[in-house]
Amino acid sequence: MEGEVIDAASFLNSLATWFRNKRDASIRKRIQKKIDELGEEKPISGLGYVNGRHYVTFVNDVKELKKLGKIDEAERLLLRLVVAMEEACKKNNDGVAPWYYNELAKVYRKKKEYQKEVTILKRFSHQKHARGVGPKKLLERLEKARVLAEKSRKKSE
Repeated sequence: MEGEVIDAASFLNSLATWFRNKRDASIRKRIQKKIDELGEEKPISGLGYVNGRHYVTFVNDVKELKKLGKIDEAERLLLRLVVAMEEACKKNNDGVAPWYYNELAKVYRKKKEYQKEVTILKRFSHQKHARGVGPKKLLERLEKARVLAEKSRKKSE
């Protein structure tokens, strides 16, 4: 947005997207380390912030937790990020980003917690969506998750 003030961690997060190649991995890691440090040294609070950082700066954290097999930690963080994003988007009248819901849905699918997958996808369906193909794909995933949840429920009876 024009005239919007951006915090240093969010700026660095945007800058990190320039470094996607394998040969740039060390640069991306140093930027991520600095983002983490800023969140600890100069935490910011308010709408859209979690642990002193804006929710958009946590994508790499979530990916790393999942890569390390820390699925429960990733789930807890994602739930906090969803809340922060929803609050910020509601205040700014923006659409929510599907990525956070999709990652939670993947976590729940991996844990075979199909009803939780349905719940998070239904939660997404009730939000104003950002543009792109992501929202449509998540709504399609919701239908598949409902089928899995129903099968799982019948199996446990």
